[in-house]
Amino acid sequence: MITVHSIQEIQDFIHSERSAGKKIGFVPTMGALHEGHISLVHAAKHHGLSCVMSIFVNPTQFGPNEDFSKYPRSLETDKNLALTGGVSALFTPSQEAIYPNEHIRYIDPPRNMNEVLCGPFRPGHFRGVCTVVNRLLEIIQPDELFLGQKDAQQLRILQITMKEQHPKINIVGVPTVREKSGLAMSSRNKYLSNEEKNKASIIYKALSETQSFFKLGEKNTQRLLEFAKKILNQEPDFKIQYLELVQWNDFQNTETIEEKSLLAIAGFLGQTRLIDNIFLD
Repeated sequence: MITVHSIQEIQDFIHSERSAGKKIGFVPTMGALHEGHISLVHAAKHHGLSCVMSIFVNPTQFGPNEDFSKYPRSLETDKNLALTGGVSALFTPSQEAIYPNEHIRYIDPPRNMNEVLCGPFRPGHFRGVCTVVNRLLEIIQPDELFLGQKDAQQLRILQITMKEQHPKINIVGVPTVREKSGLAMSSRNKYLSNEEKNKASIIYKALSETQSFFKLGEKNTQRLLEFAKKILNQEPDFKIQYLELVQWNDFQNTETIEEKSLLAIAGFLGQTRLIDNIFLD
């Protein structure tokens, strides 16, 4: 694995890989890597691609109440995990490289997908995500982009916006990696105590049992949501921020589940915000 910082260096590497007949898979991250990120690398390798990973803590996706300076940064640890995970090239650009002279060409998410789930609670977040991923794709020009389903709203928004900007790039959603308790792997988990991690398992319990309820034939949205909420309420220390069930295609609400849909949960254990989801299909 090589680690490069400049746009010229990463483009030289990609040119050499393409000259050798290889295709490029790209995994964008903000660092604080865990096995969820590495599963994206493994997916790229499974597709027979040379994997480029970026680590860039993107300032444009932090909301007014979110502290950019406190986001965890662990570059040396991340390098080791990326190396053992099979990354071919690690791209760690400066802010000036991504936004030269502070020039930012913003890419807006679809309004209907930005006004539900995390959107109202994180103003500007998805605009920032679309903006930085677009910029990274301009630089890397991969054949395939790999994103985690744990951030399902982000995945769906990027599938739409990046297909408009970069129609030749295939966007692959990779299933969520979980701890033994069912807790979705996330860089935020490091803020949880062992006791809080055990309590957080209620999220996946609510998701998986509601999915089973759906598979038994329950299609009424309200009854499915009430079922999930009853399970979440078994853990009084988990404070629900939202519990929603939307169609995967357009994130619209319906009274009855007739097509692939997303059951999504966000909430707090102490000061730590956690999100998770599951497909009802």
